[in-house]
Amino acid sequence: YLYLYKYLLKRPEDVDLYVAKELALTEQCIRVNPKSYNSWFQRSWILDYGSNINYDYELHLCAKCLDLDDRNCKQLMITRFYTI
Repeated sequence: YLYLYKYLLKRPEDVDLYVAKELALTEQCIRVNPKSYNSWFQRSWILDYGSNINYDYELHLCAKCLDLDDRNCKQLMITRFYTI
């Protein structure tokens, strides 16, 4: 995370580009392993930094993963956070 802060402080105009790449990476990780708490945590952390976040897509991704396994607590917490 320290690298991210140093990078974003030098080039704040690239924040949305970085966020988009990070979201694509975490989505690939989640598709491989929907129960990966690290991937979900990273995705929820990076969502706080973007300005062009498609929250409808985020909820759709959570819903798809919950259909696969409705006992995944991390997905439920993220879904609750974005719907409240």
